[in-house]
Amino acid sequence: MSQPITTRSIDQRHRARWLAWSAVLPALLAVTGCVKTLTPQELEAEREAAFGQSYDSWWYCGSRSGFDYFFRKRPLSSGDYQMLEADSPVTNRFPYTNDRSRWVLQPWSVPYKTDPIKVPIERSPTPATPKDP
Repeated sequence: MSQPITTRSIDQRHRARWLAWSAVLPALLAVTGCVKTLTPQELEAEREAAFGQSYDSWWYCGSRSGFDYFFRKRPLSSGDYQMLEADSPVTNRFPYTNDRSRWVLQPWSVPYKTDPIKVPIERSPTPATPKDP
């Protein structure tokens, strides 16, 4: 005869499922990643699709493990891309960095006046206080 189902046994099963999913979900996200791999043909298609848009900038972020990495900034979205070094149009490579001040704007970009990634915060000068006579 089996044991009766109690609230405690249901809670334990629920907790075990939750723990299993909390371990599996981050692993799936890590494996799938958020970086899209591009071929030269896909890059060209992306560039043609963006032709005429007011703003579409591609930043070279560096190279790592045989890939060149890019960050694409558009008005409503942005994304990370990678391309095999052998297929990439980049000629001046440097190691991958998260330091945006070292990223290089690519010539096929359509930047918005000055690209907001590298624009420093401009502060107006503090007005001089009048001196007492």
